Amino acid sequence: MFGLGDDTFIEKKDHALYYTLLIANMLIRIDDRDPSIIYTPSTAWTRGGRSNEYMSTTTFTHAVNAFVTYSFKGASQISVWGTIPSIVGGGQGPESSYTIDNGNPATMTFLQDPVSNQYQHIFFQSDPLTSEAHTLLITTGPSGGDFILDFIQLTYLNGTESSTTAPSSSLSETGHHPGSSAFILNTATSSAFSRSMTSSLTTVVSANPQSLTRSSTDSASTSLDPTKQSSSVAHKSFSRDVIAGIAVGILLAVIATFVAVFCLVRRHLKRRSNRVNYGSLWTPHLQAPTAGTLSPFVLRNEAPGAPIHKNGKERAHLI
Repeated sequence: MFGLGDDTFIEKKDHALYYTLLIANMLIRIDDRDPSIIYTPSTAWTRGGRSNEYMSTTTFTHAVNAFVTYSFKGASQISVWGTIPSIVGGGQGPESSYTIDNGNPATMTFLQDPVSNQYQHIFFQSDPLTSEAHTLLITTGPSGGDFILDFIQLTYLNGTESSTTAPSSSLSETGHHPGSSAFILNTATSSAFSRSMTSSLTTVVSANPQSLTRSSTDSASTSLDPTKQSSSVAHKSFSRDVIAGIAVGILLAVIATFVAVFCLVRRHLKRRSNRVNYGSLWTPHLQAPTAGTLSPFVLRNEAPGAPIHKNGKERAHLI
């Protein structure tokens, strides 16, 4: 058996390798070297690969009427990806047809870039499929172009189960084939995965099931083990309660701060309105003058009651 952490989700049974997973918007990439992909005739196909291609591997042919067959179950959609060679490189654009379950073939041709190769380019994407078993047949076209297969990608919706078989004879002693599939989580939204996967970002889980880190295996194994789902739900509920409590506390603190500042400002304005405005020329709080006797106005250096002489005339000083 080949497992993740303490829980096995990949098991060797009846001379075949079975992948059974509870999916949550998951993409599964099947590399061109995966033994579940069948190339016929085998003599027409050649292995290649560059660093820009998925897992740095491809399988290509120049032959006419060469075939690729792939069987799968549970996927809601399937797509085929490959490389389109450039014109300057001397290659010829691919021409191929795609048939699912003996349906109507879809023929695809692609234009080449004058200078650059087009890596990981989508060749074909199916319409929505049922969860039943399906078989994809790829046939190279009559032009004899360069058909370069990089990988096949399966799309699963929430709550669907996938089952893909591969001959066990192609496995190495460690249980890993050089072209084994990679599980790619798109968004963890189903009931099982959402309890253990905290990130909603696209994450490549592994191209080698045994190379997963401990943190990733613990999360995946917990989501796949029904006995641990209850504890995951409890942990999630507890986390939500803690977050809600913190949010309420912060809100109350903000409200209390606002009320305190409002009261201080109001008190300050009230005190200021009660003060005397000494900077004004008019003081409303001064008492009105009382009636009394007016003091005489006396010119400087003159005695009170003395006569005033001016132009030969004598004039009394009026008081």
